Amino acid sequence: MYPTAHELELRAVDERRRRRRLLALTALLAVVPVVAAVLAGVGILRRSRGTDGIATVVVESTQDALDAYRVDDAAPAPLRAVINDQLVEFPVLETDITADIQGDIANVRVVQVFENPSSTPVNATYVFPLPHDAAVHSMTMEVGNERVRAVIDRIEAATATFEAAQEQGQAASLVTQERENVFTQRIANLVPGLPIRVEIRYAQQVPRVDGSYDLAIPLVVGPRFTPPGTGVPRPGDANTTLPTVVANRRQPNATLPSGMSSDTGRRSRTLPSGSSNAGSLPSGSSNAGSLPSGSSSASALPSGSSNAGSLPSGSSSAPALPSGSSNAPFGPWELQTTFAAMPVAGMGNDADVSQRVSVTVNLDGGAPIRRARSVTHAMTERWDGDSRVQLQLDGRVPDDRDFRFVYELGDDELSAAVQSHFERDAGYFALRVEPPRRISEEAVAAREMVFVLDTSGSMQGRPLETSKAFVVQSLRELRPTDTFRVIRFGDSATEYSERPAAATQANIEDAVLYVEGLDGGGGTMMTEGIRQALDPAIPADTVRMVVFLTDGYIGNDYEILDLIDRSIGEARLFSLGVGSAVNRFLLEEMGRRGRGFARFVRDDADTAATVEDLAERLRSPVLTDVWIDWGDLPVSQTYPERIPDVFAGHAVRVMGRYDSPATGTAMLHGRVAGHLVSLPIEVTLRPDGDTSSDVIRLVWARAAIADAMQRFDMATYGTGAAHQDAIKDEIVALGLEHGLVTRWTAFVAVSEQIVNTDVDGTAETAVPVSQVDGVGQAAYATTFGGSSAPEPATWLTLLVAGGALGASRRRRARS
Repeated sequence: MYPTAHELELRAVDERRRRRRLLALTALLAVVPVVAAVLAGVGILRRSRGTDGIATVVVESTQDALDAYRVDDAAPAPLRAVINDQLVEFPVLETDITADIQGDIANVRVVQVFENPSSTPVNATYVFPLPHDAAVHSMTMEVGNERVRAVIDRIEAATATFEAAQEQGQAASLVTQERENVFTQRIANLVPGLPIRVEIRYAQQVPRVDGSYDLAIPLVVGPRFTPPGTGVPRPGDANTTLPTVVANRRQPNATLPSGMSSDTGRRSRTLPSGSSNAGSLPSGSSNAGSLPSGSSSASALPSGSSNAGSLPSGSSSAPALPSGSSNAPFGPWELQTTFAAMPVAGMGNDADVSQRVSVTVNLDGGAPIRRARSVTHAMTERWDGDSRVQLQLDGRVPDDRDFRFVYELGDDELSAAVQSHFERDAGYFALRVEPPRRISEEAVAAREMVFVLDTSGSMQGRPLETSKAFVVQSLRELRPTDTFRVIRFGDSATEYSERPAAATQANIEDAVLYVEGLDGGGGTMMTEGIRQALDPAIPADTVRMVVFLTDGYIGNDYEILDLIDRSIGEARLFSLGVGSAVNRFLLEEMGRRGRGFARFVRDDADTAATVEDLAERLRSPVLTDVWIDWGDLPVSQTYPERIPDVFAGHAVRVMGRYDSPATGTAMLHGRVAGHLVSLPIEVTLRPDGDTSSDVIRLVWARAAIADAMQRFDMATYGTGAAHQDAIKDEIVALGLEHGLVTRWTAFVAVSEQIVNTDVDGTAETAVPVSQVDGVGQAAYATTFGGSSAPEPATWLTLLVAGGALGASRRRRARS
């Protein structure tokens, strides 16, 4: 049963009292140690040791210690911390991004320049974002006048190569994928006065949204809240014992703590028929990931996944578990690993990241460009005719928000477009089809509109206020035949009314008062919000449409997606990402698996315009039950295997392979208002392709990997270890064949020269990430990974300044 409004009010009063008591207590706990330290005239040093064996040092220094290293306030400074009474400077980073766009295909070059401002060598780690659908296909490293092209390899082999180079004093870089949109860059032997330049290239199709092409370039990774129990194996899993891990040669064998409860009550799932034999490895590749002689395991841990973002303070569950490798049997932890904790710039320290990033966009429309602009940053335009334009940022900017670029082309009225590329004995194509016009409102069924607001700590401030404004205006846009529900979630979920409310004027205004009174705080238990929205039965002759408003800052992405897979039924779920650097992978997948779509709004954007646009799209799908009959065309391996419903302003996008050049007619079938419709599509699969069209091959391979990862996810939360091992092999084979970074393949580059002769004294450190614009300190909690028990800002600032820094000047253990 849903709680009544009166019960909700009583709960709200109790909650406000509880929060006041908690704030008073935490403030006292934060102040007492600091005051005691000042009175005693000494610094407080606290050490903890993660599962990777690297000590984390947290320093709270007295005023005397800080005064000894005071910096000229007029000069920009890198992030600094006082450790063991010594000033430690974190590595400095500059990033240059260039996006070359042809039509709706983007080639993006990301150049990261790492510099060591200290007087001693360091090994650096940097967590950074890339688009979740990016095909990361190239990496090069420059050290001095040496340029090294990276090679793609299984993750354990790449890690072993990197660490061997690190031990020899060679400069090296290793790029691994922690999640679809989160990557880790490890730099070995970054010595003072010798910057290391790393260039990463990726390709992607630019999505067409509401009539415009919308390119998003993520610039910062936001914090992640990891609920208790995430990634813990359950009874009946193929592996209930973690694989032996060799990470920096310090990771001991790990097993589940005795007595741990791991039963999450998930239902079993089975894979689609015919998938058991998918993904056999290329001939000769079975030993590609072997470790050096003498190693006890072939399951090296990807960088940065040791224990950062572990479970909230006070949780009785085990910490986050390490990721598996390409050769190890699967485990649920492989989709739920947390990435490395990073120091955060802009939270009370003296870091200066205001000059960190430059972005250049070169657009060749292939047709007249009707509009081209950045919606997030000021840029200078340089036009070459009416079909080419270059946009550049006005100087460098901080990387505290994502970059978005939108444009419209003069040929957008075409109903279908095919791009293809053929080389040697294989062809690849991309098909885009515009849907028919939206059906009339008379044919639309009654709707139950469900608004789910994330009111957790990371949404405090502008993001929550924007979400509330969106819901308020959406309520006032409802039709008289609609019913509605309003749900908020943080640590738990509660609802405005006991049952769906009719969209009367009185009910809407009462719900508006409820929404305007919501405030933020606590963890991000997103599963509670999803269950509250989807579990009740759908009223007869009604379409349930769920609008989910969140920043997506969680660590259990795949658990959320699995829950949607199992619970969506006949409902539609639409995700609205609110903020300047949201978790796009999660939000896009929520919309896709919920048979809806995702939209993104900055918290300072025009909320009214966004509501009006989304309300138009939510009136009804224009095309459902979509499938394509390819006829006699030699087409195979098309993705996505299940084409989602199509809404007004969207397009059908399908990637595929072809065996030989051909021309023919394909038929797109679907239903409009329950009536079967068919649309003929003339398709030309070319016998050749230029260099630029090779991107089609890369984008196809990335789509194939994304499809395989979805099947891997379904097997993780269901049964069938053999199926999942075969899928993992399939993903590894795709990554190696097409030279792409995946969860189990990585790029590694090693210089020939020895740059560091004191590897034993080299400290492990981290490149600071920026605090996301509009996201408060409470969201970062005690680690970069997030927590359900945020600490006060005073305590947090001291913690972050020293977090993720290896013990300064300690001797490295040799294997």
